[in-house]
Amino acid sequence: MKKQIAAVLLVLAAVLISGCTEQMSADQIAARMEAQHESIEDFSATMVTTRSSFAGETENTQVKIMTKTPDKTRSEFIEPAELAGTVMVRNGSTMWTYDSARNQVTKMSLTEDEPFDMDYTELVKNLMDRNDISYNGTENLYGRSTFVIEATPKNETNRKFISKTRVWVDCENWMLLGMEMYNQDGNPKMKVQYRDVTYNTGIPDSEFIFEAPEGCEVVEDSFKDMMP
Repeated sequence: MKKQIAAVLLVLAAVLISGCTEQMSADQIAARMEAQHESIEDFSATMVTTRSSFAGETENTQVKIMTKTPDKTRSEFIEPAELAGTVMVRNGSTMWTYDSARNQVTKMSLTEDEPFDMDYTELVKNLMDRNDISYNGTENLYGRSTFVIEATPKNETNRKFISKTRVWVDCENWMLLGMEMYNQDGNPKMKVQYRDVTYNTGIPDSEFIFEAPEGCEVVEDSFKDMMP
């Protein structure tokens, strides 16, 4: 991972704009970014996702997320209104999903290494491992100075779905703050922003213990059974 990021961010050694003022070699930047993500023990943020439909309409989702290594995640939907109150909790090999509208809880068994699409640290790792990266300047993102990099899938088949992804990385703490994904025509399809980011604050294990609300229906499912 270090070599990959170093090759990608080579030109950042001389960057002195948009608040990214510390002169560093590409190896130093790569080492800091790698060390930062490897040092994360817990993480929380508000994840704001904007999706574009074929009709040109947009759909917004806002979720409060928490992650604690190695295998704990919690997500609570704030928007849209029809999903508000929905809670998803993973603790090891079990995931609980509470559907507030239906007053139903689904308990799902997972394999120990099954990833979760809102796991921030897993997302960062996959982004670097599965893409070719190029430097794309610096920008200010809701008050934070960021390096901008562009990720292109190594697998050509994957480019049919997402041709490239723009990525914003905080210049000060090396955290991923946002991504915007584009289709083959170069049109934006989805944008993800991480707001109110905190990490290594000592999130207690109790945040990842799910208790079904009294009176709700509990059903069991298996991730393997859902796969074709």
